[in-house]
Amino acid sequence: MGDSDILVLCYHALSEDWRSPLTVGPRDFDRQLTSLVRRGYQGARFGETVTEARDGKLLVVTFDDAYRSVLELALPILERLRLPATVFVPTRFAAGGELPKWSGMEPYLHGSQAAELALLSWDELTSLAACGWEIGSHTQSHPHLPQLDDDALAEELVGSR
Repeated sequence: MGDSDILVLCYHALSEDWRSPLTVGPRDFDRQLTSLVRRGYQGARFGETVTEARDGKLLVVTFDDAYRSVLELALPILERLRLPATVFVPTRFAAGGELPKWSGMEPYLHGSQAAELALLSWDELTSLAACGWEIGSHTQSHPHLPQLDDDALAEELVGSR
């Protein structure tokens, strides 16, 4: 790599109401990124950061799990700041209509925050790609990978691509 300072920020969801380790408020998200842009950081996608030598201060914004708030709340902020992002998608859920049921989500599935769990559809992911976002795989069903045998692990990783 060249002479670069790479900062990778990893998010899940944005929300005004859902208080969880998975969320950040839109105002805080905006302040965080605006502060870094003012310090001279320029946006980059995750894939290009690890495959291309680039100089300067690079800011990589990533989102795990493809929550719909990424499109509804994060995209307008990122567009205003002219920053791309990378979203990692558990592909089995991108067909739409199914809430994430992986480990750790149980407390939210039937509570007041259930609507916050909506994930992006393939059409919505296509619209993000058209905005310059990178779409990456995040397995098919979001299992705890160390618990899988070799065949199931290969299916999750290869099948999600």
